[in-house]
Amino acid sequence: MTQAIDAVEIFKDCTKVSDENALKGLPMLLDGFAASWFQGVKSSLKTWEEAVNLLRTTFGPCKPPYRVYRELFAEEQSADIKTDVFICKCRAILAQLPDKTLSEETMLDMVYGLLNVKIRKRVPRDNLQTFNDLLTQARLAEETSSSSDKNRDMDKSNKKPRCGFCKNLGHLKDQCHKLAAKQVKPTEGNSDKKDIAVTGSDSRKSVVATTSASPSLPALACYGCGLPGYIRSNCPKCKMTTTSTFDFSSADVKQNKSENMDTVVKLSPHARPILNIGILGFDGTALVDTGAKQSIAGYTLYKIFQDTGQPLVSENITIKLADGTMNNRDVLLAKTDVHLQGRVIPTTFVILPNAKNNTLLGIDFITDAKININVPDATWNFIDDAGKMNPSVEVIASSFETLRPEEGQTLTAEQRGIISL
Repeated sequence: MTQAIDAVEIFKDCTKVSDENALKGLPMLLDGFAASWFQGVKSSLKTWEEAVNLLRTTFGPCKPPYRVYRELFAEEQSADIKTDVFICKCRAILAQLPDKTLSEETMLDMVYGLLNVKIRKRVPRDNLQTFNDLLTQARLAEETSSSSDKNRDMDKSNKKPRCGFCKNLGHLKDQCHKLAAKQVKPTEGNSDKKDIAVTGSDSRKSVVATTSASPSLPALACYGCGLPGYIRSNCPKCKMTTTSTFDFSSADVKQNKSENMDTVVKLSPHARPILNIGILGFDGTALVDTGAKQSIAGYTLYKIFQDTGQPLVSENITIKLADGTMNNRDVLLAKTDVHLQGRVIPTTFVILPNAKNNTLLGIDFITDAKININVPDATWNFIDDAGKMNPSVEVIASSFETLRPEEGQTLTAEQRGIISL
């Protein structure tokens, strides 16, 4: 509203409109709330000056000086704002002060202190008397600074690279032949002398060197077997060693031949507890493994699940192997009923699709079935039927297979024990 009132007064002076006519025509310039307001106060207005003062008081009150100063000092000139634009903003804020509140010299000091430090370095305050002097010298300083920045960028682009190792010009650190000679690989000998062969063109030479390694530098070695000069992924010794991916706390042991068998401690593995079970109408055997927290479906049982359309759920779980390592595996889960001696035990099996493992009955099955296992006597019984001891099966295959009634009957007990190792 203050700017509108100033514009009306300027128009009135330029067109030489009398105060009486201006007061009569003032309602034509107002609309909305201002027009309604004027209808209520026009009877009390006798002169043009009274009308203008009342308009300023009602709709355009002047800011107190302290608010003007706070607005002025709230922001300094940033590097991306032109100096003449910043000065114009500052003068517009200072214009809100009452007339003759500050002298031009004082306002010049205020605005100069808010300028960017680059401008203040190039434009001394002692050379400025008016705002026009400040605008003129500030524009010249900005033009000079822009030209010097462009020249500096051109100098940087044309400057030769400097090596961070030898400090010489013309190459970078990764191209330094001195650094390459210092970081060469060790030879088998113990000599500290270097044997360096230099090859390449005239512009740049490449260094091929063999030296003795510093004793303080760690030697590269396979963390699996300790073979020097290799890592585990490409170690020829570790690649020759074949290990089972899925052991699940069970191990098959067979002693190799020795030149002097009399002096060797001989192993005597025993048969493992195996139970006769039924799943989905198929009869088979499963190995009881107290080291497995969860029952594992063997390869044959997995095929039976697929053939019978048993629902399988994909899941990602963490498996702890027999050697103590833990791996994340994508597995399948199948929940089915296991029939054992006329009883039905709901069991969840973990399936490893790419493994050729045996079917394992883990701690979950033993707990849910409530059975006791007497390993020395090769018998087991239900907890609630302690008087009836059931013998464990003495067959070789501990995977879930469909069995024939006559299977294993032609073998002696000793032969079965030997094959089940």
